[in-house]
Amino acid sequence: MRKKQSKTYSLTMSMILAAMLTLHGWLTLVAIS
Repeated sequence: MRKKQSKTYSLTMSMILAAMLTLHGWLTLVAIS
């Protein structure tokens, strides 16, 4: 149970990180143009 919860947590964290990086990339592109 704990292992599954940890896996789900890390998956959620990586998804959040990816979303933040994507958002940051778009903001940078907008700022440049």
